[in-house]
Amino acid sequence: MSGVDTLVEMGFLQNRAEKAWAIMGERGGVQAAMEWLLQHNEDPDIDEPYKPPEGNVLGKNEGGEPSVTSETSINVEEQEQAPEQKALTAEEKAQKFQEVQEKMKQRRLEREEEERKREIENEKARRKQGQDISKIKADIHFKEAQRLAEIRKREKKEDLIARQKIKEQIARDRADKKAQEEKSKQAKVEQAASVAASSQQTSSPVKKDHTHARLQMRLPNGSQMVQQFNAQEPLSAVRLYVELNRKDGNTDPFDLMTAFPKKVFTSEEMEMPLSMLGLCPSAVLMVTKPH
Repeated sequence: MSGVDTLVEMGFLQNRAEKAWAIMGERGGVQAAMEWLLQHNEDPDIDEPYKPPEGNVLGKNEGGEPSVTSETSINVEEQEQAPEQKALTAEEKAQKFQEVQEKMKQRRLEREEEERKREIENEKARRKQGQDISKIKADIHFKEAQRLAEIRKREKKEDLIARQKIKEQIARDRADKKAQEEKSKQAKVEQAASVAASSQQTSSPVKKDHTHARLQMRLPNGSQMVQQFNAQEPLSAVRLYVELNRKDGNTDPFDLMTAFPKKVFTSEEMEMPLSMLGLCPSAVLMVTKPH
């Protein structure tokens, strides 16, 4: 029985047995071939057919004769000098097979343990990487939140500044408008006074010693009211007198005017004294509807 057959009976595949015998059988016999198979059991090319050097098949040359090298010559001489190898009995084959199975099982367990340890290490590395990534993401989110908070804070501050500027501008505009209105009102008063003074000079100027004004107020229904006022009283006092003492039953707003020359007194002139309006020592005022 050849060494290849012995390896096959021990449970090894035919092509694996042939490859192991071609590589190790000539030098160490069945034991060396079996050890080689155990060492190379997980090689990716273990099941690929053995490819001997070109022109040789399992140790034979192109002529069919065994190829002789220095190494094979030594092995042949050693085999010639060594006693013939005894064939294994059935029990020895079974024992060898059991040993091979145990070694293969042990190798498998070792590989499984190594694989388990490798998976544990990979899982630890994966978790650590995940923790590192989570930390990096958390840092990024924190920094982004800080950046957004700073932007909102800056925008809020700028908004407050802009609102304050708008309020200040509104206040300035109101002050300018009020000052303009006061200036315009003062100009109208001065203009009315100038007109009144001009009117007094062209008509019947009030003598300096006139201290009273006798006024006749003609109401819209034709009735009359006569009353004497102090020359320095404002025209608004005459208006108030008419409102309080008129008997025609009319409570509508009204204006005061003179017929000769025709003139309707304005709201600014209501605060001017009667002497300045040319109503001294006497005058006739018409009570009319507002113009």
